Amino acid sequence: MLVASLREIALDRAAEPASDDGTLSAAIRMASAQRYLDSRDAVHARMRREGVATMDVTCTELSGVLVERYLAVKRAGRL
Repeated sequence: MLVASLREIALDRAAEPASDDGTLSAAIRMASAQRYLDSRDAVHARMRREGVATMDVTCTELSGVLVERYLAVKRAGRL
């Protein structure tokens, strides 16, 4: 099984300190985005520990990474 999780670029940007304009609302937005991304990473790690293959990619990366993963699985004889 392979779970392809689409990562939102806007969330990555919101979690970057460079997006912080020094206001309280910007700090809250940045902290919220980072907390969401950390939770997402924890879920992916938990799935991998249970033997589930995961991909965390943007929509523009999906097709290339998916093909690479398929070929790796095929080479390993796991099909």
